[in-house]
Amino acid sequence: MLEGRRLLAGQISGQLWQDLNSNSIADAGELRLSGWCVYLDQNRDHVLSNNEVSTTTDASGAYAFPNLAAGSYFVSTVTPLGWQVLAPVEPGKTRSASR
Repeated sequence: MLEGRRLLAGQISGQLWQDLNSNSIADAGELRLSGWCVYLDQNRDHVLSNNEVSTTTDASGAYAFPNLAAGSYFVSTVTPLGWQVLAPVEPGKTRSASR
């Protein structure tokens, strides 16, 4: 007999900010990027598609994707013209950007 099992939902969350000194740390005084589109890039083409889940960063640059099924996810941003994404360089890190 197999024991009862529950699948638990997970969450992906992070923060976007302007990394003025390129140290991949959200230092005091660095602009938090509010109003940016963050999405789960299912096909990894770096383009937000109609069927991909997206959210917008809040006033502190924070975003979250709650209640996700177990699996692998590729998080991407719609990067405004004139900006460049600098991080993460490793999975699980938060993202920073610079002009």
